[in-house]
Amino acid sequence: MHTKNLKLAHGETFPTLLDDDGVPDFWVTTYITVKCRPASTFNTLRNITSRLRHLRDFERETGRDLTKELEQDLFLDDKTCNDLRWYCWIDKKRYSTFQQNRDKPRRKKNLVSLIKTEQPPRVDVDTCAQRLRDIAKFLVFVAETINRNRLHDRDVRRGIDEMRDRLVALTPKTNSSRAALDPFSMAPHPSVFLRLIELSDPDNPKSPFRGITRKRNALMFKVLLATGMRIGELLCLRTDSRHLDLLASPPMIHIRKPSKHDKHVDERNLPPSQKTTERSIYISERLSAEIEDYMMEDRRAATPSRKHNWLFVNHRKDDHWGKPVSLVNWNNAVDRIRKVDPEMFYGVKSHGFRHAFAYIWNVKVDAHNAQAKAKPELGMKIISERERESALMDVMGWTSESSAAPYLKRYVKEVVDKVTLESVDELMEYVDMSIFGDDQ
Repeated sequence: MHTKNLKLAHGETFPTLLDDDGVPDFWVTTYITVKCRPASTFNTLRNITSRLRHLRDFERETGRDLTKELEQDLFLDDKTCNDLRWYCWIDKKRYSTFQQNRDKPRRKKNLVSLIKTEQPPRVDVDTCAQRLRDIAKFLVFVAETINRNRLHDRDVRRGIDEMRDRLVALTPKTNSSRAALDPFSMAPHPSVFLRLIELSDPDNPKSPFRGITRKRNALMFKVLLATGMRIGELLCLRTDSRHLDLLASPPMIHIRKPSKHDKHVDERNLPPSQKTTERSIYISERLSAEIEDYMMEDRRAATPSRKHNWLFVNHRKDDHWGKPVSLVNWNNAVDRIRKVDPEMFYGVKSHGFRHAFAYIWNVKVDAHNAQAKAKPELGMKIISERERESALMDVMGWTSESSAAPYLKRYVKEVVDKVTLESVDELMEYVDMSIFGDDQ
């Protein structure tokens, strides 16, 4: 089985799971359409479809048809749930390589038994947990739909509830708080992204890009760092006044979610998603001039781009010439940057620009407060911590204060570490080092 993105008549991209004959899986398609589609973005639907494909692979490996079993009131027992849990740990993409590289040839076994007796490549705990969560919701949906006229039956209801409880109990525990993560593991230091901006400059001979693509990619990197927007929001920018207000004072970029009134639908195979709220972000006059120059000169030169109003387009004269930049195009650009200096740009991803923006933004706020305290005659307002959090939420497009924690943690930890180190240095003046004896 494999997943495929279908383009509907009105332009919407819809993920589906196809069997070997190219026929959509009935139950997966029904579940995605009825339960998930009304309140989920395309990327979420695609991820759920991929996880349910893992369930179908499990059925094929074990020779089971769980749908038919549910029709016969044979709900998943402890052994089946435990086998399914083990299967959700496996990394199928790397498993074929694992089989080929084992020390000595062995007789082919059932995949579930291999997982239990050997140590094949595993996915991380979050991936395993999310697979089990989505599979549990799907199986409950199928069981309730099949028995929709018998849900009042005590045995049927108890069987469905027990099946769900078994899967929930076997789901590995994950860290529910993103704020507990190591701030230095989320993204490289902001100085790395500043170095990336220098490297991508069109006039830099070390830039890995060529032609007009140099100018476009450099501009896209600058917009990400200057606004803190997500890559999906950047790729969804349009040239109309709903998204760009370059003549305002100061100039602004408006983050807008797709509207049914939009003239052009997104025809990209993997349409970028916009997770955060709509908002307006101020930009500098210099960045505004660069965007306008790109629109009037480079973008206009790509003739097919005149058929739509997406801001950033492909400039290579092939089948995609003039079409909007896709996530695949952008990820390839980031990969080329990383290859220039793998050590320097290790861990660089598009989302890291948001962390870098939040860090630099907090540095600027502290500098503003320091100046306001040092020179009260200027009448500058001191920004309180509450106002700082609220302003950052507005700029980043969050609706919950908890979303800000991971982005603030690096800056806060560096400040705390600096204060702690200064305190240690002061205390060392009062410590008699002679008590440790002379070095030998």
